[in-house]
Amino acid sequence: MGRLGTILGLAVLLAAGCAKKPGPMPAAGTSSAPSSTRTGSSVPFTDRELADTLRQQTARAAATGQATSITSNQSIPEIQETPRGVVITLPHTYFGFDNFDLDARARRIVERIAYVLNHPRAADRTVVLEGHADSIGTEAYNLILSRRRAETVARELVGQGVRRERVTVEAYGKSRPVAPNQNRDGTDNPSGREKNRRVEAVIRR
Repeated sequence: MGRLGTILGLAVLLAAGCAKKPGPMPAAGTSSAPSSTRTGSSVPFTDRELADTLRQQTARAAATGQATSITSNQSIPEIQETPRGVVITLPHTYFGFDNFDLDARARRIVERIAYVLNHPRAADRTVVLEGHADSIGTEAYNLILSRRRAETVARELVGQGVRRERVTVEAYGKSRPVAPNQNRDGTDNPSGREKNRRVEAVIRR
C-alpha cells in the first residue's frame, strides 16, 4: 500500500508540472491571456491599444537571438499612431544591401506583427505595405526594389495566417524620403539614406 501511495503521489506531481507549461505569448497587456479572452468580448483594439500591443510583441521578438552587431534601436521597428492609422516602420537593417529578402530577425518581427493582426480584436484591420528607397540608383530601379521589399513582407504576413485580402502593397521608390539623402554641401548622407530605405506597414481601420 505504501508503494502504491508513492507511485500515485509521483503521478500527481508530474501532472501538475505538465499543467504549468507556458502557453502562447499574449497579444495585449501584460496578463497571461489577451483581454478579449479574459472578458469574453471582441471589442476592437483602439489605435493606442494596437500600438502598445505591437510594441510589446516586436520588442520581445527583437530581443530573441539578436545579433551582437545590431543595436536594439536598429532591431525594433518604430510604431506610431497617426491620422493614417498605426504605422510600423521596418528599417533598412531588416534587408541585406541591395536586397529584398528578410533576415531571420526581421522574420521574427513580422511573425509577431501577424500574431497581433490575427487577434480577434484586430480582425477588421487592413494593412498597406509601402516600400521606400534611398536616392542611389535610377528611379525605375528603386521603384522595383521598394515594391519587392514590400511584397516580401506581405508574403511573410500571409504565410503567418493574415488573410491576403487584408494586405495591399504600394511602392514609392525614392519619392518619399523621411531624411536628407545628401548633406547641405552636396556630400553623401549615409545615415539619412538608411532611414529612407524602409517598409512602412500602415494598419487601418
